[in-house]
Amino acid sequence: MNDSLWILTVAIIASIACALTGSTLVIRRQALTADAISHAVLPGIFFAYSISGGRNSFWLLPGAAAAGWFAAFLIQGLQSKLKLPSESATGLVFTAMFALGVVLISYYARQVDLDAECLLYGEMAYIPLEQFYLGDTPIGPKALWVLTPVVLFCIITLLPFYRYWNLISFDSIQARLLGYSPVWGHQWLMALVSWVCVAAFQAVGAILVVALMVIPAQTALLYARNLKQVWIQATLWALVSAIGGWWLAELLAAAYAASIGLVSLVAFGAVFLFTMPRRNT
Repeated sequence: MNDSLWILTVAIIASIACALTGSTLVIRRQALTADAISHAVLPGIFFAYSISGGRNSFWLLPGAAAAGWFAAFLIQGLQSKLKLPSESATGLVFTAMFALGVVLISYYARQVDLDAECLLYGEMAYIPLEQFYLGDTPIGPKALWVLTPVVLFCIITLLPFYRYWNLISFDSIQARLLGYSPVWGHQWLMALVSWVCVAAFQAVGAILVVALMVIPAQTALLYARNLKQVWIQATLWALVSAIGGWWLAELLAAAYAASIGLVSLVAFGAVFLFTMPRRNT
């Protein structure tokens, strides 16, 4: 497989993971949480690097995911204990942890190739350069092998439990009456979002991760009527964005991540205009 197709494959897998978790966040009106988590992982990356002493260490992924989950825990704590609005709590945690991560990385990790801007914007053209080896044989980019288990994990923990996620997303009171725990679901969803953000942002960048979590889901919500429809339609729109953005980048020799984000916005605008008459009736 040539380098361009590896990039497309990783983009498709990342888009599926982001669409599934992002749909659940958007329906629960927690879209900003994805932005907070994707930026809050920087301190986790720094501390994992400091402990392991290597940029390619296994511990960078769980360290960053732990920081993302901690950010979600802080947001929930600020909302429940201090009664802060969701957007205010998200903004406080996001800026605090992101600023801390940038300062730590820029000051203490100057001597290594650990660039905060690269983590934010991503450079998908570099995906084929970091191969995973089985012995001496390359068997695909590392990003592919990191993202694939995450996607499968999202599928087996979300889709079979549709009734549970649908209940706690739309009617938490009825969920409690039926014996379901919305609190457990929230914590599990935050853990899933953290893993998806961390697994995807090294390959595609934090900004594109947020775009793929929010825009396809918001596009689906323009006409979808329940969580199952949103999952399916958001995934389809994420795939359209990934494939269309890849094609546009190839055609114009442009940045892959920016092209995917642009196509997702164009798709949202087209669906918004197409569904406007129905929404106004």
